[in-house]
Amino acid sequence: IMFEITGGVSYLLPVMVAVLAAKTAADMLGHDDLYVAQIRLQEYPFLDPKVEYDIDSTIAPLVRPFDSLERVYEHGNTVGSLDLFLNATRANGFPVLTSEAGVVGYISRHDLQSVIAKAKDLMSLDVPCVLSQRIPLEARGVKYLDLRPYMDPTPISIVHSTPFSTACDIMKKTGARYIVVTRDGLCAGIVTRKDMLAFVRLVEQRAHVEVAR
Repeated sequence: IMFEITGGVSYLLPVMVAVLAAKTAADMLGHDDLYVAQIRLQEYPFLDPKVEYDIDSTIAPLVRPFDSLERVYEHGNTVGSLDLFLNATRANGFPVLTSEAGVVGYISRHDLQSVIAKAKDLMSLDVPCVLSQRIPLEARGVKYLDLRPYMDPTPISIVHSTPFSTACDIMKKTGARYIVVTRDGLCAGIVTRKDMLAFVRLVEQRAHVEVAR
């Protein structure tokens, strides 16, 4: 229609040939569209919902070791101790655990940092912080900082033996950026989108090496 309106009907055939040639060349070079290719080039944590990540593995190899996991315990925190904790860590979020490593919830770095920054100007650094459903003994009868409204009390969690493909489906369908992994009912670590994509690239690289052999 645009060719007819502009009087350029004679250009219709050359343009169609050029478009078909460009489409054929693009299909030969790859199947990703421009936006997906740019996402991969920039290494954004994007799990393509149209791709089935059929990898014969469980989620266990991806789990960050518990000893290196940056975490917050439900008791024994003050405004000052959490401020020091935030300055010493770099994670974007932290699982909230019991002393036995049971999962109480999850709190993002942004929320925790915002609340602690405001609390430092309004109260003493010794003021206890509440992250558990029950008020701890040290906070009863005294002024305390309630962090429960900023915490996710039911983070998405899976067991360490969950298939990798299932974990990917959960990430894609829920839009979650992290999943808490448990073993025998206790926290074993967390897995993020970046961890999953790094594992996918590693598997693909190994497959290419084996094919080259």
